[in-house]
Amino acid sequence: MPAAEALEESHPLAATILYRTLLDQILHDGRSKAYGHAVRYYSRLDALADRIETDGIHNTHATYKTELKKKHGRKSGFWGQVEADRR
Repeated sequence: MPAAEALEESHPLAATILYRTLLDQILHDGRSKAYGHAVRYYSRLDALADRIETDGIHNTHATYKTELKKKHGRKSGFWGQVEADRR
Protein backbone atom coordinates (compact mmCIF):
# COMPACT_ATOMS: atom_id res chain seq x y z
CA MET A 1 0.00 0.00 0.00
CA PRO A 2 1.90 3.04 -1.26
CA ALA A 3 0.11 5.56 0.98
CA ALA A 4 0.91 3.67 4.18
CA GLU A 5 4.49 3.05 3.06
CA ALA A 6 4.94 6.78 2.46
CA LEU A 7 3.73 7.51 5.99
CA GLU A 8 5.87 4.93 7.78
CA GLU A 9 9.00 7.06 8.23
CA SER A 10 7.58 10.39 9.36
CA HIS A 11 4.11 9.40 10.59
CA PRO A 12 4.21 5.84 11.94
CA LEU A 13 0.92 6.17 13.82
CA ALA A 14 -0.90 7.26 10.66
CA ALA A 15 0.66 4.35 8.76
CA THR A 16 -0.39 2.00 11.56
CA ILE A 17 -3.98 3.23 11.43
CA LEU A 18 -4.07 2.74 7.68
CA TYR A 19 -2.56 -0.76 7.82
CA ARG A 20 -4.97 -1.76 10.60
CA THR A 21 -7.94 -0.48 8.62
CA LEU A 22 -6.92 -2.41 5.53
CA LEU A 23 -6.18 -5.58 7.48
CA ASP A 24 -9.43 -5.37 9.44
CA GLN A 25 -11.45 -4.93 6.26
CA ILE A 26 -9.86 -7.90 4.49
CA LEU A 27 -10.49 -10.18 7.47
CA HIS A 28 -13.97 -8.81 8.16
CA ASP A 29 -14.98 -9.43 4.56
CA GLY A 30 -13.31 -12.86 4.55
CA ARG A 31 -11.46 -12.05 1.33
CA SER A 32 -9.14 -15.04 1.34
CA LYS A 33 -7.64 -14.02 -2.01
CA ALA A 34 -6.33 -10.88 -0.30
CA TYR A 35 -4.78 -12.70 2.67
CA GLY A 36 -1.33 -12.23 1.15
CA HIS A 37 -1.79 -8.47 1.39
CA ALA A 38 -3.18 -8.83 4.91
CA VAL A 39 -0.10 -10.79 5.98
CA ARG A 40 2.16 -8.04 4.63
CA TYR A 41 0.14 -5.43 6.55
CA TYR A 42 0.38 -7.54 9.70
CA SER A 43 4.15 -7.74 9.22
CA ARG A 44 4.44 -3.98 8.71
CA LEU A 45 2.42 -3.43 11.90
CA ASP A 46 4.92 -5.60 13.79
CA ALA A 47 7.77 -3.54 12.35
CA LEU A 48 6.13 -0.23 13.29
CA ALA A 49 5.09 -1.27 16.80
CA ASP A 50 8.19 0.01 18.59
CA ARG A 51 7.87 3.41 16.95
CA ILE A 52 4.30 4.03 18.07
CA GLU A 53 3.59 5.95 21.24
CA THR A 54 0.29 5.19 22.92
CA ASP A 55 -2.02 8.11 22.31
CA GLY A 56 -4.85 6.97 24.55
CA ILE A 57 -7.19 6.60 21.58
CA HIS A 58 -5.76 3.68 19.64
CA ASN A 59 -4.96 0.28 21.08
CA THR A 60 -1.39 -0.72 21.66
CA HIS A 61 0.02 -3.18 19.16
CA ALA A 62 -0.21 -6.05 21.65
CA THR A 63 -3.86 -5.26 22.39
CA TYR A 64 -4.65 -4.91 18.70
CA LYS A 65 -3.13 -8.33 17.97
CA THR A 66 -5.06 -9.92 20.84
CA GLU A 67 -8.34 -8.41 19.62
CA LEU A 68 -7.59 -9.45 16.03
CA LYS A 69 -7.03 -13.03 17.17
CA LYS A 70 -10.31 -12.97 19.14
CA LYS A 71 -12.32 -11.66 16.20
CA HIS A 72 -10.66 -13.68 13.45
CA GLY A 73 -9.03 -16.62 15.19
CA ARG A 74 -10.90 -19.12 13.03
CA LYS A 75 -9.47 -17.76 9.77
CA SER A 76 -6.82 -20.45 9.63
CA GLY A 77 -5.78 -19.54 6.09
CA PHE A 78 -4.70 -16.11 7.24
CA TRP A 79 -3.00 -17.28 10.46
CA GLY A 80 -1.21 -20.05 8.59
CA GLN A 81 0.23 -17.49 6.21
CA VAL A 82 1.25 -15.27 9.14
CA GLU A 83 3.17 -18.19 10.67
CA ALA A 84 4.79 -19.06 7.33
CA ASP A 85 5.84 -15.41 6.91
CA ARG A 86 7.63 -15.48 10.25
CA ARG A 87 9.87 -18.35 9.18
